[in-house]
Amino acid sequence: MVSRLDTSILSSTKKPPPPVFPPKHEEDFRLQKLLQSRSSYDSLCTKAYGEALHDDPSPSVLNIWTDGSCTGRHHWNRRAGAGVFFGPNNLRNSSLRVPGKQSNNRGELYAILGALVKSAKSRERELRIYSDSVYAIRSIVWWGPRNAARGWRCANGDILKQIAYWLKNRRTPVKFIHVRSHSGIQYNEEADRLAKLGTSL
Repeated sequence: MVSRLDTSILSSTKKPPPPVFPPKHEEDFRLQKLLQSRSSYDSLCTKAYGEALHDDPSPSVLNIWTDGSCTGRHHWNRRAGAGVFFGPNNLRNSSLRVPGKQSNNRGELYAILGALVKSAKSRERELRIYSDSVYAIRSIVWWGPRNAARGWRCANGDILKQIAYWLKNRRTPVKFIHVRSHSGIQYNEEADRLAKLGTSL
């Protein structure tokens, strides 16, 4: 049975107020512009990275954990490192010294590049790269197609261009998964340890 209050609401001829949405973030406008461009986002990704970011039902998965690190508060004494962790006692686990400008963001990207290079012989397996860097993942997955169209004229474009090269040369999918930093995830902590070692190389 409908109450009087409900009946009055149902019989009301007044138009409901327009919905109020939260203000759009700058990145929302960028994504909207990208999706409305002549080429779809998927086709732009394919142009930049080949088929690497497409889904594949293959059950064979290779998990790699990556991290970057940077010491020093001033530009003249900064040292950036990258860590790549495949698993306990894996010979491909690596500490890398980051070339060029020294920053944590470059370390994060260089670690992902290291993961792609060191897993190149495992092309028959789907690759899942775990990173605690939102910047690194967005630089590849969100902003990558646009930056590729601009010839990688962007921050850390030299590393991003190499990442695109190695993605294009993979036959199986690559997925980028974000994890929270320093939240007790063992393999992420191992990648962090390797990255810190890389700053001293």
